Amino acid sequence: MMRNSMRVDVGVRIVDSIDLMNSYPGTRHSSKLASIRHATKSGSPGEHRVLDMGKHSIDKEAQELIRLFQANRLVEARAVGIRLIREAPNNREVLSILGAIHGRLGEFRDAESCYQTLVSLEPRVFQHHCYLGLSLIMQRRLEEAAKPFQAMLQLRPDFAEGHMHMGCLARDLGHHDMAIQHLREAMRLA
Repeated sequence: MMRNSMRVDVGVRIVDSIDLMNSYPGTRHSSKLASIRHATKSGSPGEHRVLDMGKHSIDKEAQELIRLFQANRLVEARAVGIRLIREAPNNREVLSILGAIHGRLGEFRDAESCYQTLVSLEPRVFQHHCYLGLSLIMQRRLEEAAKPFQAMLQLRPDFAEGHMHMGCLARDLGHHDMAIQHLREAMRLA
């Protein structure tokens, strides 16, 4: 059985229940993506927290963004997220939540943009590569999705869902031997 949640080792924070992909194109299964929680432990190098954006007014808006997202009020959350990104374009947490919002709303090109920025800011976070690949798949840009999935698996070779996604992608691209290899690995790791 696939793991239903994952935890990033660098700390605990926000984004719950990201369902970027309701179903993988060309498959009969649904894939609920696991929770991403990213922020570093307080005081550690590279710390980035939603509430560390420099202005108290932004702090309140960031809290509102999280509240709206968790309440599934996505259109309102998107407006708040876009406003926050205009003020702090490289805020990782806001970009992550905004990417999830765009994905849930079916705005996969906008989700791609958020995840592409996240990959450039934090290239060692495997989830960013995963969500970038999924946003490309949802746009039917299958060949392009292979690169972020390969990067994801290089960063986290024991990620069962990553192998499942790569296996389904390889199958859709006609690379059946590779598909079998990744799907077997996903089953072994699950």
